[in-house]
Amino acid sequence: MKQRGMGKREDQGLSMADHNSSQPIPIPVTPAEGVFTVRGSATIDAPSDRVWSILTDFKSYSQWNPFVRSQTVYDTNKNPLPDSALATDLLLHVSLVHLPPTLGEPGIFGKSSTWEKIVAMSHEDHRMAWEFHMPLVPKWLLRAERWQVLTDLGGGKTRYDTFEVFGGALAYLVKWVHEQNLKDGFKAMADTLKARAEAGAESS
Repeated sequence: MKQRGMGKREDQGLSMADHNSSQPIPIPVTPAEGVFTVRGSATIDAPSDRVWSILTDFKSYSQWNPFVRSQTVYDTNKNPLPDSALATDLLLHVSLVHLPPTLGEPGIFGKSSTWEKIVAMSHEDHRMAWEFHMPLVPKWLLRAERWQVLTDLGGGKTRYDTFEVFGGALAYLVKWVHEQNLKDGFKAMADTLKARAEAGAESS
């Protein structure tokens, strides 16, 4: 599967098709046109199918995810769809993000939301990606693309990798205001995904 990316990123990003599936996928360096990249990862003692089912069950995020508390799939007319409808070119409303991540109530400026367009979705390969989608905001001003990928390590273990690349003039402001909170959020999501998947694996 050819990765969709930001400008020249397909020449210098990770190669999904060519990497050794027994090894953690390589996370790319920040592309030349990107301002900064945020990453998170975890090695999870649970099979990839279980981890994927948790990751794509958006309605359960409020139970465990301290970073992305709520997100909903929509069609292009912004009609809500079930999580099972996940597919390329649909929209995703990330309606509640906590910065910094917390399962409780964040501070007065600790909530945000955004619209995304799904640009890659493979249930078979356990990978998905979406890009910032605000038609009135040109890409030269702000662009962002997030990937989430599972790699089967064998022996019932899974590697979770996620990264988001930010570009455009406003990305410098996002970096200045939110870079550390985003780093904390990506780490918190990876850690709590690991905890939830492993707890379920132990009880099954």
